[in-house]
Amino acid sequence: MTDTSQITEVAAEDRTGDAAAPEKFDFAGWMAGFQPTRKACVLYGRTDLLAVIDRLDEEARLPGLSDEQKRALLKEAQETLETLKASGVEFVVQTMSVYAQKELMERLGHKTKDDPVTHEMECAFLAAHIVEPTGVTGEDIAGLYAASPQQVEKLSRVVRMVDTESPTITAPFSSKS
Repeated sequence: MTDTSQITEVAAEDRTGDAAAPEKFDFAGWMAGFQPTRKACVLYGRTDLLAVIDRLDEEARLPGLSDEQKRALLKEAQETLETLKASGVEFVVQTMSVYAQKELMERLGHKTKDDPVTHEMECAFLAAHIVEPTGVTGEDIAGLYAASPQQVEKLSRVVRMVDTESPTITAPFSSKS
């Protein structure tokens, strides 16, 4: 049997001061600085260069190449990678409330749950979330989709994330936050 007398007879000291007092929290001031959640992703205009980089990397691994040949192949791969990186554009999306989403879908012609969601509606829905770069339209997203559906899916995942997941801070500079 454990002796709990020492535990229950501890003289606890309140070190919180007035911090927990409700009248000390300025809710209006806090709300004045409140911002909707935003997330970002980079979309690349030259993902076709991934094939070139793969080929150069594979060639550089072939046996029988001189060090000079390997260096030349890897230099070309690095230059191609820089071109790929330079084609990137950061897209920043902002959360929309379920009410704003519903209103948007109604404006786009989606009236009931049973109505089909068209490709044009999906593209306009994604575009409505984009705050940077400015001026991106549903037609722009449809054009991007025609060129690279995977890039639009990447953007779509970020939009779903910003609309459905609670923001968390997991570690400094974590993409999960």
